[in-house]
Amino acid sequence: MSILLSRIAVSTILLVGLAGALVAWRGHGGQELLRLREAHSLTRAATTTLSAARVQEFVARAPEPVAAAIRTPVQRIRCTPRGGGPLRNPWGCEIRYRSGAHAHYDVTVRPNGYYVGRGTGRIEGCCIKAPTLQ
Repeated sequence: MSILLSRIAVSTILLVGLAGALVAWRGHGGQELLRLREAHSLTRAATTTLSAARVQEFVARAPEPVAAAIRTPVQRIRCTPRGGGPLRNPWGCEIRYRSGAHAHYDVTVRPNGYYVGRGTGRIEGCCIKAPTLQ
């Protein structure tokens, strides 16, 4: 009986050791795969560039720089990219309101779609659909 228990104990220890070795071996390959994916993501190119229409759609929400009670809607907006790359940052945006007032902003769009503009005042918001990576 004791020989049978000894064999069962040794077999169990060998199985546990083999399972541990298998887990360690497979885990090592997973880390290499993660590194490969990270390196690949840094070399991917954007499928598109950010359009002026997308930026203008969000910047047009900037309130007229006057008292809230007398604000008028946007009459015209124009944003032009000043940089390259998929986000084309910074953007120069000019807004003309129905009252005749003008506002100017230098807008930066982050990859997550959050934007910040400084100029006549400060504007910020979310979520401009930024170009995706391939």
